[in-house]
Amino acid sequence: MGGLPFDNNQLSEHDSIYQQFFNHYDGVSLNIVPAQRLLDWCNNDQAKVQQVAKLLNIYTPIEEPLFPTVDKRPVELSGHIKAFFYTAKDKDDIVEIIYDKIMPSRWSDSLADVLESRAKAFSELSNHASIEVQKLIEKKLALVNQWIQKERERETKEHNQREQRFE
Repeated sequence: MGGLPFDNNQLSEHDSIYQQFFNHYDGVSLNIVPAQRLLDWCNNDQAKVQQVAKLLNIYTPIEEPLFPTVDKRPVELSGHIKAFFYTAKDKDDIVEIIYDKIMPSRWSDSLADVLESRAKAFSELSNHASIEVQKLIEKKLALVNQWIQKERERETKEHNQREQRFE
């Protein structure tokens, strides 16, 4: 039960309910709270914007009937993280948060497929007006694409080894 690094002096009495949540945060996503309500609570305090963004689910499955199981569905950036990205003054910090969470904590089947879907979702932001943000996203996506390539090679090798065992 680790609390977040909120400075109690920065929080008003009005924030006490949020403070209690953050002190007892155990992995529950803040995406259950409307994005605008979270942004209103942040009150344009960029430290709060960054801290709350770290607690959001970044990727959400696209509702698609061809992919009945959540693990196989393509993903998109959540509306929450996009709202925080567009609101944040330092967009680079939000880009870093998105990048840091591109690796899933659990998955089934192909990790390369999961990373590829998340990279595609991440690339949504690459047409941002800021050239600096575009370059940072390109740099991060290049790293992810290297991971995907290495993971595909590993998965292929593992598959081939399994096939040889059955022959």
